[in-house]
Amino acid sequence: KSQGSEYRETCLVLPETPSRLLTRELLYTAVTRARTHLLLAGPRDRFAEGLARRLPRSSVLAEVIRGLENKAEKESV
Repeated sequence: KSQGSEYRETCLVLPETPSRLLTRELLYTAVTRARTHLLLAGPRDRFAEGLARRLPRSSVLAEVIRGLENKAEKESV
């Protein structure tokens, strides 16, 4: 994991074949962690595929808040 970290140089090796693991979010992380240099190695079309593949957002927080709201509504009735 590289959350919140920065590196002077970052290297991302792209797979030779299509991969569901290569997503826009992964590419964004690689690009934003590089302070001065970024090396992308691999087929150009894998990069384009990764940019096109987005992870669906999943937020447990929204579900928890909705549950608390429903509970509060039931208790106030």
